[in-house]
Amino acid sequence: MTSTRHEPATLDEMAATIRTHRAAGVRLIGAGTKPALVGHAPDPSLQTARIGEILLSSRRLTGIVEYEAAEFTITARAGTPIRALDDALAENGQSLPFDPPFAGATLGGAIAAGLAGPGRVRFGGVRDFVLATTWVDGHGRVLRSGAKVVKNAAGFDLPKLLVGSLGRLGALAEVTLKVLPRPRVQQSARFCFGNFTSAYEGLVRLLQSPLELDGLEMVEDATLLVRLGSPSHASSAPRLARLGRVLGIPPDSIAADDEGATWRAMAACRDLQPEGCETGALIKVALSPRRIPELEAILRSASWARRYSAGGAVAWIAVPAAHYDRARDDASLEALDRHLASLALPALVVRGAHLGEARRRDPRLGHRPGDNLLARIKRVLDPDGVLPPLDCSPTA
Repeated sequence: MTSTRHEPATLDEMAATIRTHRAAGVRLIGAGTKPALVGHAPDPSLQTARIGEILLSSRRLTGIVEYEAAEFTITARAGTPIRALDDALAENGQSLPFDPPFAGATLGGAIAAGLAGPGRVRFGGVRDFVLATTWVDGHGRVLRSGAKVVKNAAGFDLPKLLVGSLGRLGALAEVTLKVLPRPRVQQSARFCFGNFTSAYEGLVRLLQSPLELDGLEMVEDATLLVRLGSPSHASSAPRLARLGRVLGIPPDSIAADDEGATWRAMAACRDLQPEGCETGALIKVALSPRRIPELEAILRSASWARRYSAGGAVAWIAVPAAHYDRARDDASLEALDRHLASLALPALVVRGAHLGEARRRDPRLGHRPGDNLLARIKRVLDPDGVLPPLDCSPTA
């Protein structure tokens, strides 16, 4: 018996789908830009869905519900593409400054995955922008939490709980986000160092400086990529020169025509996984700048491609599979899992068309904090296991 795909167009249809198929189970698949996080591989022979399980897509649950530009809030349905939100916000000089990664991603998928891009270094991550949610739990109940205001101190902050929940606690239907003004001018530069140690020391100096950076990425060839947001071109030039003085080397300015494309590629991880080369695993590691040298020692010895993003708060790692070999690549992932666990660093396998059984059951690697608390919450919201379990196992 194969899985059936459902695409509800309304909140009521979504709730009815979950209530009707509680016995078979429901797996949330969003737009499919991060298949490893839902335990559902694109290759049908590797599909991990339970027998008869419903694959619930938000593809038709789209559209902006309410946009209050003067209040800096926007509400949209879960299937709304991030690109559509960006376009609407840009008309009013506003943006989602945490740079949701991956072209084609939906709002619900971005929240459930809890992934932020380069803008996190200054503006914070996804949790800092979620104000309210409407969602359906494993009982099929429609729940509303939070408030459509920037300042809210009402009760337990359930919307934050859904950030990074990977569709295990409920199905998002509608989300309200805080937005911020878009900088009038953005200017970027590269600072090329001769070795990892010099580049890392430069990153630390920038983080300790009073400079406000809209982006700070440390790429694999010992280069720092820096983005500044300014009210005018006149104010951006002195700030760029000051960056050079802090780092002790002159900047290599990025042309205005290339600036946007450069950061979009960073957010989409196209530097690590070019278009059409996505069979290898793409992994996000949560860390802090002081932990970078420890992780770098492991990654360098394994020859894995990597980038330290958002000022060192995140590492993106690509385990390549140009010539796919399941035994070799699965062994690479399991070795990385052990290394990350030894460093007490949590990680997620975000992408990978070919994944072994262990990783298709559970995309998490390394340290797994908070499992006991999450299990208790799961028993309240989804006691019958209608939604996938916390370890994504199709048989648990």
